[in-house]
Amino acid sequence: MKLLFIIIILYNIPFNLSAQDIIHFHTDRPVYFPGDTIWYKSYFIHKDRLDTTIKNMSLLIGNANETVLEDQLRPIYRGISYGQFVIPRDFKEQELYFNLFTKRNVIKGEVKNPMEFKIGVFQDNEIISKKSPQVKCTVEGGGILKNSFNKIQIKWNLKERINAYLKDEKGNIIQSFTTDSLGQADLEIFALSDKLFLHWEFESKPYIDAIPVSKNLVRLRLRDRGNRTYLFVDNQNGAQDLKLEFRIENYKMLDTLIHFDNKGTDSLQIDNLLRGRFYGNFSLFDKGYRSAYLQVRQTSDLNPSLTVNNFNVEDFGLNKFTVNVASQVYWNGSISVYDGNLPPPLELTYESPDFVSFNSKIFKYTYVIDEGYSREDEQIEDSVFVLKAVIDMKGDKWEKFKETRRKRELKLKGKNKEMRLMSFGFRLLTEPNYSYQEIDFDLLGNLKLPKLTFYDTLETRFVQIDDRLKLVDYDVNLTFSTLPKQSKLKLSKYLLGQDISLKYLGRYNPDYYQYEFGNSELKEIKITNRIDARKLMLRKKFSEGWFLNHDSFMDIDLLNYDLPPWISTLNELKDFLYHKYPKLRSLQAEFLVNNRHNYQGGELPMHVSEIEYIRVYEKYIYNKMGGGAIMFYTTGVDARNKDIGTSKIQIKKVSGYSDFHDFYLPDYETQNKPRYDDRQTLFWTSDQSIGGGGESHFEFFNNSISKSYYIHLNLFSEGAIFISQWKKVTE
Repeated sequence: MKLLFIIIILYNIPFNLSAQDIIHFHTDRPVYFPGDTIWYKSYFIHKDRLDTTIKNMSLLIGNANETVLEDQLRPIYRGISYGQFVIPRDFKEQELYFNLFTKRNVIKGEVKNPMEFKIGVFQDNEIISKKSPQVKCTVEGGGILKNSFNKIQIKWNLKERINAYLKDEKGNIIQSFTTDSLGQADLEIFALSDKLFLHWEFESKPYIDAIPVSKNLVRLRLRDRGNRTYLFVDNQNGAQDLKLEFRIENYKMLDTLIHFDNKGTDSLQIDNLLRGRFYGNFSLFDKGYRSAYLQVRQTSDLNPSLTVNNFNVEDFGLNKFTVNVASQVYWNGSISVYDGNLPPPLELTYESPDFVSFNSKIFKYTYVIDEGYSREDEQIEDSVFVLKAVIDMKGDKWEKFKETRRKRELKLKGKNKEMRLMSFGFRLLTEPNYSYQEIDFDLLGNLKLPKLTFYDTLETRFVQIDDRLKLVDYDVNLTFSTLPKQSKLKLSKYLLGQDISLKYLGRYNPDYYQYEFGNSELKEIKITNRIDARKLMLRKKFSEGWFLNHDSFMDIDLLNYDLPPWISTLNELKDFLYHKYPKLRSLQAEFLVNNRHNYQGGELPMHVSEIEYIRVYEKYIYNKMGGGAIMFYTTGVDARNKDIGTSKIQIKKVSGYSDFHDFYLPDYETQNKPRYDDRQTLFWTSDQSIGGGGESHFEFFNNSISKSYYIHLNLFSEGAIFISQWKKVTE
């Protein structure tokens, strides 16, 4: 058994501004097919800890043209959130785009710098990206400082080697280089000028990009000299004395004055400053003003142990593995196992645009670059969302309504009666019945609702109960999320042109079962339509015989339908439905009542108050014209509003948090084995606790097609260490 073993350890740096510092996003696998489910988990880090202030995230999924396919709203609990997204079965594109943001990305009501990434979707076993070459250049301190050493990180969005030159403004070559196979290069140069340009070409077309210039003439940087690490202070602003501070959290560990001579650079050994702590912050002050800031974190050689105890890639074979972290702290994580015919895992990590990070031998050091809007003192307010509603009236009707209510209250008070207010009913679409209560509203029209936090869709029912107030025309506006609603994705040119091209060589096919020796069999695609629980209850309650055993294409719960107040007769109802649903016009429908066929008679209702439920059939067996049928189920006079009196009803639906699904993990020791299993994700857990110093054991069953698999582990510790580790296991 061969093991390909890679470890990536990322250390999160505390950040004084209030932008979202770091987001780690873990998907169950790196690529997908149409109809697949993407399982994911996200970790939100702020000031070196899981972010417990933010409570909500928005995840937008869409296309390269910025069209949004789905806008998911997820709660965040103690800095962690997870969920799933089902790729549409008819999705025809090869790249799926994502935006993720929280309230920390919202500045003055506008979403700024959301996390962006894309994931490949195979079409005919292939992903072909539209390459549009772009390059990112990151410099120590945010930009080139002349007459000094400068580290530069260069990264193209192409998966190939790039030949390039670094030149000054006169065209002199400072350095020539070739990237690695992923289009990345790290340089260190001594710059005599701060005006440098990157010259490169792609497919014989030349490109020139300017290297960022330092906005300050003062900078802090780290350098290794043998086994020692030194802090260098570059000072080119002419100041002879600068004050250097070093803090660990709120404790000042160093406060010293640095005097500069003509060379403008000084150094300080920092190995002993941390004194066993993992991180600290350096600040440089010029006459009381902070002119440079650097966050430093000591790295660690912590390597979790991921051991495969039982490797079995036979059909439905049982596999076991163990995770052990040689640390006494508590870890929370997510783990996936997927088909080895797919590529290695994605490393999806977002850092605030204000971050510029580099590495020495044992330290990661990060600059915080303020891009013009400081939120250091701004308090982020976020809480679990609840339903809110406000009465909406046009023009001066609201003032007239309040006056009508005031007079009505006085009149009833003289009769020792209380005024009835508004009836509020609500139900989830998965529940058949409404819950009702009477509610009041304030002088601004805000309804005093119970605190309702919910998933999926809530249907609400508002009715003015008082005989006088119900005559006023009004609307009700519902809100749940306070995050800005985005009508389209925000996608950079760098991401749009990123190359994620790939070919799939495995046996999986979304349409066919592909057997080992070349035979194939068409899959049965099960389409599950979500049925409103109330309509399902009404269907079972009212329908009988032929009408129960045949599907209708439209069901109308008329007792809880937002029907215009001018509709009272059956003919008026027909005209309204024909106008709203044009398909009904072409049905040539028979009109039936209470499960009676057209040859059995039955008296049609004359008034809408007699109708509770309507079912519409596209084809009806006894329609001589070959058309359909409209079945009316009646319940007697005034059944429509018997609980509240005849009045206007406001029926509203509002979306809450996106719903959660459970990952299906078969147990072939206790369940019957299927004829074929082509699951590509073999194991997924999104909320796994792992105690430090102990072993955690896991097991899963193989499918019918995988002869190898990847294990991908993401862990986050109480001490703010994030570990992403993966292992490919083969025979």
